Parts: sequence; structure tokens; C-alpha cells
Amino acid sequence: FDIAVTTNDKQEIDSPYTTWAVILQSFSAIALVAIFVTLILLLIAFYKSIKAGKIFQRRGVKWIRLIGILMLLMTLSMDYSIYLEREYAMTLLANTDWIPDHHFTIHFTRIFFSIIILFVAEILNIGYDIQEEQELTI
Repeated sequence: FDIAVTTNDKQEIDSPYTTWAVILQSFSAIALVAIFVTLILLLIAFYKSIKAGKIFQRRGVKWIRLIGILMLLMTLSMDYSIYLEREYAMTLLANTDWIPDHHFTIHFTRIFFSIIILFVAEILNIGYDIQEEQELTI
């Protein structure tokens, strides 16, 4: 984290901006680890289900949804924590000649991929329903 701010006499400055930024960045880091662990478990489960002859499973759809939601929340919390850091920098540098770049940035690429992952989860959910109906008709 790059939020530690000190004064000339080495006193640390504490602000609600830094507290929330650290909380949001910690959540983002935990969400990223959860995404990787879930992805590994999902790949293992898909391998086992394909080997068993069942491609679509409800559990896999839930895990893919979880990955999409975590990715979306991670992106939004990271973007907001960066905004809080910039807001804090603006308050610290308000009476100086420094003018930091201050705007809210949203990473649309990560949001787009989150939506694609959620869309794939819905397609797999429909495939699961079709597979269940097919098994019942036979």
C-alpha cells in the first residue's frame, strides 16, 4: 500500500481516507486470492465432470457466478480506493504549488470481463437445464 504519509517532523498523518483506502485494498487483495482459489477448484471440478460425462453441473455454474461477482466487486473497490487516495492527496497538497491529477477512474476492461464471466455462467445454467430435461425425456 502506498498510503503512508508523514510530515516533515516524521509524524504520521491519519485520515479516514487512508483507513477506507486500506480496507478497500485489503478486500481487493482477498477477493483476488479467492478468485484464483475458486478458479483452480473450478478447473479441477470441470475436469472431473467431463471425465464422468457430465459437462454441465449446477455447482460449476455457482462457482463461475462467484468468480464474476468477486471480480466485479474487486474492480469497483480498487477503483474507489484509488479515488480515496487521490482525494487525500488533494487535501494534503491544497495550499501548495502541486496540483495532483484528481478524477475517478473506472477500469471498464475488468468490468467487461466480469460481465462476460457472468454471461457464460448463465449460458452454462441454461445448458444444465437443457441437459436435465433431456435426461428426463429419455
